Amino acid sequence: MHATHVDEQYLKSIADNGASVCITPLTEMLIGYRLPLVEALHRAKLPVTLGIDTLVLGGNANPFLLMQTCLNFAIGTTGQEQFMSFRDVLRWATQDAANSTGLGQEIGSITVGKRADMILVNTRNLGMFPVIDPVASIVQSGTPADVNTVIADGRIIKRNGRVLGIDLAALAAQASAGARELISS
Repeated sequence: MHATHVDEQYLKSIADNGASVCITPLTEMLIGYRLPLVEALHRAKLPVTLGIDTLVLGGNANPFLLMQTCLNFAIGTTGQEQFMSFRDVLRWATQDAANSTGLGQEIGSITVGKRADMILVNTRNLGMFPVIDPVASIVQSGTPADVNTVIADGRIIKRNGRVLGIDLAALAAQASAGARELISS
């Protein structure tokens, strides 16, 4: 987790033991853990996953922002525009994440025989078009507002931008009441 202070020996140990690394770039920066070592992790060819930690620590639960941040760090720290690709960072957010949890044979990619877990992104939203490279558009321009449909284990849980089967107003009221209770105690 975090891996903001790893050196070559530590990276080798992670690789030798078949482990993965979860980085939480927004949390790491916001609470002063230092910048995530995206360049070193990518060079080491380690399986990396992207995390949010908690909203209190990270301030944001936007997986698209995590991908954008990692890609921009990789390019910014190396000065090489082609150092890390859009596909590399999307793999961190999908297949590498599934592999790290032991679910890589079931989820993480759109593959025959795997569970139907996927999102559909509306590329007609302002800020998404024109789409020349779909992966680049999703990684660099996507936002949660662009997620039109969510399918989990073959069940549609979000359609046309609306979450199904959840009273969002009631959920927001519960969360606000819980926060007020925590603050007042």
